[in-house]
Amino acid sequence: MHGSTLREIEDSLSQPHEQIVDVLGRLLWKAMIHQFPREMFDGNLSMGVPSTYIHRTMHAVAHIQTIVPTDSSGDLDLDFKGTTSKIVPFGPPQSARRFMIRMSAEQRERLGRLGYVAGDHAEICKRVYQKSQEKDGQIYAVVLATDMALIRDALKRDESGPWQDLFREIMGESTGG
Repeated sequence: MHGSTLREIEDSLSQPHEQIVDVLGRLLWKAMIHQFPREMFDGNLSMGVPSTYIHRTMHAVAHIQTIVPTDSSGDLDLDFKGTTSKIVPFGPPQSARRFMIRMSAEQRERLGRLGYVAGDHAEICKRVYQKSQEKDGQIYAVVLATDMALIRDALKRDESGPWQDLFREIMGESTGG
């Protein structure tokens, strides 16, 4: 790792490289900490340690609701006492790798519309639509492992409906009937 950036090291390793980079990161962290003489510290030293050294992209969606009331003189009360906010994760916690699917532009358009149709499928459709992009004339989308399990389960049970039929079409599965 000497003299290289983390990005350069990651790019030079074979895939997957996550475990190797994390091991190197932990070793380097310990080596840096041991550079300090013990005599500098009296007692324990508390320091934060990252859980991973891998570059990750985090996305957050903030839902903010604001009420700006008027005060007794009729002016806006800018103390924002009625403001609430919450952080909503992109999806449920994941313990498995994501999936990549390919679809047509027309299928992507239908998927986007299904995200706004009431039902238990709406969040899945929104997530897949939000993680889709065009590359070299093809539309690719990332599907979370938990979402793919639900999609496959619905297709396996031969459920019918607009979202099931769309994913059946995208995944190239024929109906059992």
